[in-house]
Amino acid sequence: MKNYLVTGKIFLIFFICWGITPVHGADDEFTIITNDVGSRIDLTARTTVDSEYSVVITFNSLQNLSPSTSQTLYNVKGKGDTYLMSLNYISLSSGFSYDWKYVWNFGFSGENHNDDYVYRLPYSSDSSYSVGQGYFGSFSHEGTYAIDWTLPIGTPIYAAREGRVLHLKEDSNVAGVTEEYTAMANFVLIGHDDGSQANYAHLQQNGALVEVGDWVSL
Repeated sequence: MKNYLVTGKIFLIFFICWGITPVHGADDEFTIITNDVGSRIDLTARTTVDSEYSVVITFNSLQNLSPSTSQTLYNVKGKGDTYLMSLNYISLSSGFSYDWKYVWNFGFSGENHNDDYVYRLPYSSDSSYSVGQGYFGSFSHEGTYAIDWTLPIGTPIYAAREGRVLHLKEDSNVAGVTEEYTAMANFVLIGHDDGSQANYAHLQQNGALVEVGDWVSL
């Protein structure tokens, strides 16, 4: 287990309660494939990265098909194929149709956020750094629970809460304050056991000391 996440210059952390929103990942990182096996259509999640995911499936219309479950939210772990559900044919002699969509996110979803958890500061307890921008800041934190600390280059960054590394980016050496630079920021995304997440961003190039799938401790 690890507690150092990265070395960094400017550090941003924000917490996201459970929910499903589109994310930036590889086009093939998470997909749902369908397979007609004769009496039903199986829906299977296919992942190409060993991480944790949550997905919501929505059916807008079904003709001559009956879902095998009323479940719509699924948590998926690991790399490979994970069976989710089936659409069973009501009559094998009739035609069928279905209109559906899905949206996925990194991390497991949960309904019991731990409001009592006390997060540690994301740097050594022997150090002290200034906050450049706090929650709902007027510059780039509008509507966001985010904190910017200004750190010297190379400062070790610690996990503020234990969890699993869900996603990371460390290949960028481009920075800017306008919106087009958002997708270029280096980051480490940590998923917690209650479904919340912490995103450690504005990190230096090749500064990550963890890999996707690692468990980080305090």
